[in-house]
Amino acid sequence: MQSDDLTAEQHAKMRDALSERMKYFRMLKERMEQEHFHPRDPLFVRVDKLLEAAHDLWVHLHYRSCGMTGGNIVNYPGDRTPP
Repeated sequence: MQSDDLTAEQHAKMRDALSERMKYFRMLKERMEQEHFHPRDPLFVRVDKLLEAAHDLWVHLHYRSCGMTGGNIVNYPGDRTPP
């Protein structure tokens, strides 16, 4: 199975679920900034990276939920050819 096999509705459902989880980590990062966490603190760095990766995934899911590819489709050697 590949992400191409999922429907726009399935992508939208994942996007919406991810949005809810991202809210927690955005609030956590804001709280850490308010508490003056050092920008290179290991926890702060990981929360920041998590938010960056989650945003990247959210954008991908959003494009797919709109019927756009959001990037190049990967064809893996030996895999089935899409119809």
